[in-house]
Amino acid sequence: MTSFLSSLDIDRDAERLYRRVLRSAPVSVDELAARLGWSEDAVRSAAVHLIDRGLVSENPDGTLDADDPRAAIGRLVESGLHDVRRRQGNLERTRNAIAHFAVDHAGVRAGVRRPTWEVVPSDLMTGVVLEGIQTTSGVIRSSAISAEWSPDGIEQVLDLSRRTIESGRSMRSLYPMAAIASASSRMWMARFAKVGEEQRLVREPLSEFVVFGDDLVLATTDWGSLEADYVKVRDPMLVAAFQRLFDLAWEAGQPPPDAAADDGDTRRLLTLLAAGHKDEVIARHLGVSLRTVRRRVALLMDEAGVETRFQLGMAVARRAAGSGGIPGRQRP
Repeated sequence: MTSFLSSLDIDRDAERLYRRVLRSAPVSVDELAARLGWSEDAVRSAAVHLIDRGLVSENPDGTLDADDPRAAIGRLVESGLHDVRRRQGNLERTRNAIAHFAVDHAGVRAGVRRPTWEVVPSDLMTGVVLEGIQTTSGVIRSSAISAEWSPDGIEQVLDLSRRTIESGRSMRSLYPMAAIASASSRMWMARFAKVGEEQRLVREPLSEFVVFGDDLVLATTDWGSLEADYVKVRDPMLVAAFQRLFDLAWEAGQPPPDAAADDGDTRRLLTLLAAGHKDEVIARHLGVSLRTVRRRVALLMDEAGVETRFQLGMAVARRAAGSGGIPGRQRP
């Protein structure tokens, strides 16, 4: 007989007993012994393992019963798969550490340093991000080239981000200007903004990376790629370089339009202009007519004293950075 439950450490006899219980539950031990041609002790011995695994239960009257196997076996399979994924993650970390042991084998030589990075498969990215947040301190800087990310593990990251920010730690993220033209990207950004993430938009995104305080960088192995694996970098000089790169982009970035505290519609319009979107796209995004967009742009260009739409967006960004606010308006 083919064994289907061997992967769950259930032997052939126990599996055979399980199928008998499923067909006639509830059923007594002596009935099972008679049908299988076993002794009652043999039935009880096989039943103990099934009971321990949650596949079979014993009623107060001593009969054996079984729940729907789709739920009972499904639970065991999911538990087993979780263990396999955890084991896979541990093995990947061990494989990535081979270089460290190779240095030990070769002996310590003058000028030879142990590697301060390790490759992380992209499917383990969420776990590494959670670990990075929990095991480091200082500002968390995140650069994204797309906000169209996978939802895998998003709830865990959001919950931990909220608790981290509430503890007093800052989290800052750079997103591409193009993200505000996508409903799904805006939704992603809004969920992180809601838990307290500080956000800015950049016209030319850098690459995918996260800087955890002064301790760790998690970045794609191919600059600017979304298909590559990731690398964990701990070299202090490289961490400092990523920090500086991020901070320069942050200073040049613009706050998302929905985060503006004054004249939200105008700020949204200007941010969309700076991103290079056409009037038709801006009209759809703001929910107004094309004629209204063009009229408002013309008025703002006159107030700012500029000749092009892009110059208008950049003029407002510079003025906002110097607390000058919207053209033609004074801060209270």
